[in-house]
Amino acid sequence: MDYRDQTLPLHQNAVLASPNRLKLGIFCSNVQRGTTHTRAPQAHRVTWETVSAIAKAADQAGIEALIPLAQWKQVAFTDTETDRVLETFTWAAAVAAITSRIQVLATCHVPLYHPVMVAKQAATIDLISNGRFGLNIVAGWNTHDFAMFACDQKDHDDRYAVAAEWVSFLEKIWTTRAPFDFDGQFFRARGVVSEPKPIQAPRPLLMSAGFSPAGQDFAQRHADLNFVAVQDLAQARAAAEKVRTSAKEKFGRNVLVWCGGWVVCRRTRQEAEDFVDSVIRQQGDRVTAEATLAEMMPHSHSIRGLARETMLERLMGGFFGLPLIGTPEDIVARLLDVSEAGIDGVALSWVDYGEGLLQYTHELLPLLRDAGLRAA
Repeated sequence: MDYRDQTLPLHQNAVLASPNRLKLGIFCSNVQRGTTHTRAPQAHRVTWETVSAIAKAADQAGIEALIPLAQWKQVAFTDTETDRVLETFTWAAAVAAITSRIQVLATCHVPLYHPVMVAKQAATIDLISNGRFGLNIVAGWNTHDFAMFACDQKDHDDRYAVAAEWVSFLEKIWTTRAPFDFDGQFFRARGVVSEPKPIQAPRPLLMSAGFSPAGQDFAQRHADLNFVAVQDLAQARAAAEKVRTSAKEKFGRNVLVWCGGWVVCRRTRQEAEDFVDSVIRQQGDRVTAEATLAEMMPHSHSIRGLARETMLERLMGGFFGLPLIGTPEDIVARLLDVSEAGIDGVALSWVDYGEGLLQYTHELLPLLRDAGLRAA
């Protein structure tokens, strides 16, 4: 019997084959409050009703990807509500079943998931979605999460050595039909076989956020999308050029460069700024933000004054995503500048995702088409 596995070449998936000059994703809709550390009542709430509605709206709007955050709890415990997070593989399977066009990623912490398990999970979701699954690979970050699994973090660069062997093992599982043995430095396995294979061939879409030299090398060698953190256009331009040049020169590969973007869209710039002031400066969750910053930057206590406050505000508003704040015209002009700086895709988030997707569909998308960023 012909089961039609591996019938979609990788380059023909929803992201890589997109005709849009600027690709777009929805970031962190599986997490309570999304990317915004705030106690404002408008903040995103994680229920299946809200999460599924966001997925359907993004799919209908022609957005290329849904990208979840892999997180088991907040760094600092404040209340049970803020720890509401949907596990990314089961979320992806459910979302894949109710959408038809959008690429659905799962975000995976390498130390917590064995390659044999991930190979089967990924292939299952790729079949459910008919070739729309993607994997966002994270080498390791939150020690508070890992402590619940009694899993110790390795030294930073060692994490990427493990991740490199992990993804090589994973790709071999996806592309090998007969049982095989695997003997690596970090993984050993006997009689490995995994059926069915993914629909995408030779493997599903891969994404990785590489900020350090080791992280960037990993992303440029193995991933199709390299997610970078940028705070302004100059940084975006430098990061995009560096990633693209390095991937080509070191590994002979073409990699798409993505970043995050936090959207606050209002009728006037003043209304947008007032909303940010209310949500972040007046109602921001500083306890969680302080703890998260300390986890991300262990020596952040040495940062004083305005620089530290600016970092906290950027963390509370968009998890360090590029601020996209103002009128619809302001935001589209900003995205045009981002594209011209060399960024291929932006993973968007809002305080209220439902409201944000309505604004996107009715106000931003027509302007993005006029600007040549989205296909008509």
